[in-house]
Amino acid sequence: MLRMGDPSAVEEFRSELDALTRKHGDSPRDELRALALVSLEREQIARVSYGGDAVATRVRALRASDEVRRLFEFALRWAGRDESMHSVWTRGALVSHLASGIGRGLLDLEMWASQLGGVIGGWASAVVAHTTWRSAPIARFVARSVTLVGGLLGKVPGAARRALAHPGLLPFCKFQIEAEHTAVMAWSRVATLSTRLERPQDAYVAERVMHDEEKHARMFETFVDVLDVEPVAGAAGEGEEVRCGAIELAARLAAIDASLVPAEFRDSKSPLGRGGIVAVSEGDDARRALRAALDSSGVLDAVGVKLEGARVAVKTCFMMTYDRRDRSPHVRADLLDELATVLLARGAREVVVLESPNHYDRFFGHRDVETVARYAGLDAGPWTVADATTDQVEHAYRRGIGQSTISRAWRDADVRISFGKMRTHPSWLVHLTLDNVECLGKRIEELLFLERGADLVTGMMMILDAAPPDFAVLDAYSDVPDGVTGILGTRDVRAPRRVYVARDALALDIVAARHMGVQAFPTASAIATALDWFDDPRPRTRVVGADRPIAPFTSPHADDVRVALTTLAYPVYAYGSGRGAWWVPSMDPLAFPERIDRGPIRRALDRVLRGTLRTLFRFGNPR
Repeated sequence: MLRMGDPSAVEEFRSELDALTRKHGDSPRDELRALALVSLEREQIARVSYGGDAVATRVRALRASDEVRRLFEFALRWAGRDESMHSVWTRGALVSHLASGIGRGLLDLEMWASQLGGVIGGWASAVVAHTTWRSAPIARFVARSVTLVGGLLGKVPGAARRALAHPGLLPFCKFQIEAEHTAVMAWSRVATLSTRLERPQDAYVAERVMHDEEKHARMFETFVDVLDVEPVAGAAGEGEEVRCGAIELAARLAAIDASLVPAEFRDSKSPLGRGGIVAVSEGDDARRALRAALDSSGVLDAVGVKLEGARVAVKTCFMMTYDRRDRSPHVRADLLDELATVLLARGAREVVVLESPNHYDRFFGHRDVETVARYAGLDAGPWTVADATTDQVEHAYRRGIGQSTISRAWRDADVRISFGKMRTHPSWLVHLTLDNVECLGKRIEELLFLERGADLVTGMMMILDAAPPDFAVLDAYSDVPDGVTGILGTRDVRAPRRVYVARDALALDIVAARHMGVQAFPTASAIATALDWFDDPRPRTRVVGADRPIAPFTSPHADDVRVALTTLAYPVYAYGSGRGAWWVPSMDPLAFPERIDRGPIRRALDRVLRGTLRTLFRFGNPR
């Protein structure tokens, strides 16, 4: 049972819910739409305020050990990731099936207003709660103005304004207990309305979100219980002290949800985040380099017992292939052949190579997995090529929302291997072995665009959490794409002559990214997200073999222009790319003819935009 002090926030929100019910009593769909807009705004507020710099600064000021502060930061950051997942799902639900009867344009305006209001409100609440006039006068003035205007417009409840009037982590946590309870009420109502509208999957997700919000409230209760304040004159919040040690705090948080604590405080059997050896072999013979990396890493010995008579699933990448003259989008055939040969020699019964179609098949023909594999020369070897989208089975994921199925061939394999290609990425900076498991559940376009029920990285993490690879292999031998948009295929290629192998795919990706000149990872990238989902392997990682930067190689964050482009890349692609229609390479017209199910004017416009973008960003034009 949630403990609540001043019930004013809850009472205010209960009144708001009652008003919505009265207003839309005859239309559950309209009530659900209105409630979803409210929830979207509040999820955004929570996401920004939990994970922002202001609350992190307040946590760092606590009188506590470094380990205790790290537990506070980790739990708050994970709660923020939860809220981000909730907001993505809510936005997807609004776009996909709550627009009827009001006009899509009006819904878009309402939705973006709610989301923008949530972002601004979250920033303002965090600044007001965790800064002083002396430390940040300008930010505090702006934040105070925002909360004042929000109050006048009815966007900031009176209880929230009263709670935010007292800086410090303790008042912030006390208010968040109330705020999370209002979220529980909202999502309970969403579940009820979804059931009335005969949308059982939406009701299921709403109930999962409701349980997340209950866990967040219990997390804040725990923080309130362990925080003690000895006021220091003129320094609001600076007397806050934690009354327990790291072991006790971790145990209390883990009892709520193991996801709220770093991996060393929970029972994790996943190889991800554990570190160990990352073998980096280089030389003039690709096959020999792979064998050397496999031997140095010890991965075959680690899975040796499992290999005898095993069915091995190898998730690799070749569906970005568009023209034989550009080999940068796919792994080398000789490396795949060598890997399969080694596995079979070690006793494996069967090697299945998995890939998934992408949205290119909406615009071009012959884009099925088997045809593209044959075109790329990846079908003639001791393996079977399979489409991971054709054997999807229901799966109850332990963490995250948005995925509900998984490839049976991947999940049920005796040994799972992620075999990626070293590539640069416009928003994540790198695309390596973690990112390689994308689309083992939903197709990529279901996780990319506005109506998505989960973001792509969360979808990947859910797969990695449920069915992690037993080890990872990275092809960084030749035709490695450089530049901001390397994943789309480019003539700007490097030949590092390297193969990376590791038991821990996260450790491998961090090492490979460092060699590419990337050490700071965007918050929404696979590596940054995996550090929270699993653990930070860097203190326990040892590189065997080549451990130096790849030269020449241009990091996607090499200068201010590239930083600006990578910052804009995801929102531009997700919301302003014609659902991916414009960011496509120049396909081999004989192998992949353009579909003609779009009007001539639209096709002509697409061609002009595609050609312009290819020229500007140097991608997708074969040699």
